[in-house]
Amino acid sequence: MPEKLPPREPVVPVKLRTTLRRVFGMHSLRPGQGEVIARVLAGKNTLAVMPTGAGKSLCYQLPAVLSEALTIVISPLIALMKDQCDTLEARGVVARQLHSALDANTRLEAEALLTRGAVRVLFTTPERLADGRTLTLLQGQRVGLLVVDEAHCISQWGHDFRPAFSALRDARRALGRPPVLALTATASAPVQREIAEAFDIPRDGVLCHGVYRPNLRLAVELPQTEQERREFILRRVKALVPNAGSAIVYCATVREATALHRQLRDADVAAGLYHGKLPAAERTAAQEAFMNDTTRVMVATNAFGMGIDKPDIRLVLHAQMPASIEAYVQEFGRAGRDGEPADGVLLFREGDRALQQFFAGGQAPSREELSTVWRALASQTPQGGWLPAALAEMVRLPQRRLDRVLAGLRAVRALRGNEATGLKPATRRDPQTVVDAAEAAAQQRQQNDRDGLAAMVLYAKAGGCRWAGVLAHFGETLDANAGSTGRCGHCDSCARFERLLAAERNEPAAEAKAPPVAAAAFAPGQRVRVRRFGWGEVRACTAEVVRIDFPRHGQRDIHPDFVLATARK
Repeated sequence: MPEKLPPREPVVPVKLRTTLRRVFGMHSLRPGQGEVIARVLAGKNTLAVMPTGAGKSLCYQLPAVLSEALTIVISPLIALMKDQCDTLEARGVVARQLHSALDANTRLEAEALLTRGAVRVLFTTPERLADGRTLTLLQGQRVGLLVVDEAHCISQWGHDFRPAFSALRDARRALGRPPVLALTATASAPVQREIAEAFDIPRDGVLCHGVYRPNLRLAVELPQTEQERREFILRRVKALVPNAGSAIVYCATVREATALHRQLRDADVAAGLYHGKLPAAERTAAQEAFMNDTTRVMVATNAFGMGIDKPDIRLVLHAQMPASIEAYVQEFGRAGRDGEPADGVLLFREGDRALQQFFAGGQAPSREELSTVWRALASQTPQGGWLPAALAEMVRLPQRRLDRVLAGLRAVRALRGNEATGLKPATRRDPQTVVDAAEAAAQQRQQNDRDGLAAMVLYAKAGGCRWAGVLAHFGETLDANAGSTGRCGHCDSCARFERLLAAERNEPAAEAKAPPVAAAAFAPGQRVRVRRFGWGEVRACTAEVVRIDFPRHGQRDIHPDFVLATARK
């Protein structure tokens, strides 16, 4: 068993401030960091939900420097580990990595330093931590803190689920249950509950510092044709100020990303291309070119971005709608990390919804698939456990379908182990009970996917404040940041709202400033219908927004494209 840690001595504020200044070159903490660091230093399990760019890494790096025990950082981002290791080493903190991409000499050197207790911070992947050899090595160390970065990856219902994260519970138990700091930038209430349950984090240990970023301007455009969509993208990308920042253009498919990349290159835009089907060397070269500003525009699928810490991204443009609000926030949050103004723009067409429905369709495993896999696991498991490739061959399922079945079984705690070391049954419940529970869990996941897509479509179609809509999805409000208005004041909907107010007040100054717009499509008093809200009566209208009173839903601002007209009064 790992050595039991002695009682922690409180860290006096003067020592914390001195270390912050001497090691990290900082004179003060950012909002939210102090509360998280205080819990970590007290040895309390903590989940910190903090916006991108809020300085999550300092929340474990500063305590690691102040502690004499080993801090283990679990991350799915191998590409980011080297940067973080090099940064800590440059500050005089002994940090090492353990993952599959290391050469033998580097791995052996890291293991030797760990054996001697000379490492302060270890970065590793969930797969490597679950490896029996690695666990045995770490069980001989005093582990003072287990950090789970990108903690939303543990959630079966999260937008970025990683199966290997499911084994972290067992690994933590093997290490003597050290205190946990789970970090994420995006986690809805159900995902927060799942993370907290996995790591024994009490309710008062869930610290949410919101996803609101006042420097990010959100907007939605509704191109009528594919040609309009492509033309808009070309205009926005070409409008980037020379030598003043970069842009990411996200596409939902490899095919669309490839076609758009070709079009931008044909228009003399220095754009890179990144998606999961490219060879690893090409992906690495594209990422490096983007990071060192050789190419200022990256056209990519959602395979690109996690762990990308480029402070001067001025535009994140979604050429097609992502599958959920969580995924969207994670992706547009890569803009404006330097605190300067940046834009997150979504292009939405109805075909985008059908595309995401196609991706989500058929994801839930059938009862027959669940039963077949569970029967193999429960009655024919090899001594070391099933490896996924062998299990897929045994049950005659494609690997992708098997992954869905295993996710359903994990959701009901029926599996232990992981894909790297082998999977075994973790329950003696009768097969029918296990399959019933897994089937229900899989269907719930599919319903959550549908709900996530519906929320994303509503965001694209709604006429209210964009940030207010995003925050409402996470159970937050803008009140603390926007006074009593409940509006951010800098998204496209808020700009339309201000123009609408100006039109209602008949302000000549506002009319003089506003560009000429087409005539309003609806008249005050006209009875209209919106699919989501039913019948209502128009109160005011411009070419960009219709204000409608609905009997059951109150007053709403809706884009004219989503309003169905009837005869005027």
